[in-house]
Amino acid sequence: MLETENNAAMYIHALTIHLSYKYLQKYIQYIMITEFSLPCQLDQKTQTNVVIDVWRTVVKVNAEIPSITGNADQPYQTSGWSEIIVAAGTGSRYRPGMRITTYDALGQVSTLNNVEVKAVDGDNILLNEEQFVFLNPSTNVYMSFDSEKVLNFPTLAGKYITGINVIDDFLMWTDGFSEPKKINIRKCIYGTSLAAGEPRQTILIQSNPDTTNSLIDVDQLVFNLDNGGNDDGSGVDKYLKEKHITVLKRAPRKAPSLHMSSSARVGQTETTATYQFLGNEFGDSAEDTSLSIGQQKIITVDSLTSYLPNDILVFSMTVATDTINKAKFISYVDDEGEDSEVPTLTIRVIMVSLSP
Repeated sequence: MLETENNAAMYIHALTIHLSYKYLQKYIQYIMITEFSLPCQLDQKTQTNVVIDVWRTVVKVNAEIPSITGNADQPYQTSGWSEIIVAAGTGSRYRPGMRITTYDALGQVSTLNNVEVKAVDGDNILLNEEQFVFLNPSTNVYMSFDSEKVLNFPTLAGKYITGINVIDDFLMWTDGFSEPKKINIRKCIYGTSLAAGEPRQTILIQSNPDTTNSLIDVDQLVFNLDNGGNDDGSGVDKYLKEKHITVLKRAPRKAPSLHMSSSARVGQTETTATYQFLGNEFGDSAEDTSLSIGQQKIITVDSLTSYLPNDILVFSMTVATDTINKAKFISYVDDEGEDSEVPTLTIRVIMVSLSP
């Protein structure tokens, strides 16, 4: 389809790539949405992968999982095991939620059937349940890692995408078969670009709440849990799923809760200070003989507060209860007179309103 606003065209591909054809060491099946700049001449085209949905990876056991030796000292014994160690540097091919099935040389299911991956820790694939079977490389020749299709394009004969459009930064489509889908083109391009080399699943990306107009990997939005190795498989599943791109969202599983508070934020917003806005007894300098809007003041308060930039502070005078000045909070100040990222007893403000 044409994306006229950005002078580009969108293409949808269903692909299978084979690596090492001679011995069929591995193949990957995936669906991809690609953006081409126009004019789309073969020798001058600019290609950008928008979404990659890797839904199946098949490997040859003796090449990709060297820890399966068939010997009595291999880790996959009937006494129980809950992880699979893959070849060094290949762990990023796999992700939580994939299901593992092993096949013999004739393509028949052998030992493992639909075993779920709990987490991936480096090159260790952690399983959801402990297995009490012996993995013999002579009967487990291939291992397949399958996952739910994210894009979920129709594969049945006669099923096609019946409606598709680009509105602003969103690509939307429907096939009349599965739920209508919507992807944010900018975020998906960024999430796809994070995985270099052979096709990797697009990573879920969100706007960075700490930086304007920037994007961030979702597993950076929360504290990165320490992975306890084989014991817990903790961490964040950061990969794009179908539920992230469906137009219709699931209803909330829990009723909304209401938390009452007398303040818009946690922490103290009121304090006292001994400060004279005019004169030099407590002022900033001997030249404090006038007070005007836009003038900055540095004030020491009596207790720590929870002010945010642009908060309006109201100063009520003790000597004249009807005298009120207002100032906009700029920052906290450290012992060296520099702006501080954490609350201190010294604040920098700018006057915005003066008592008559």
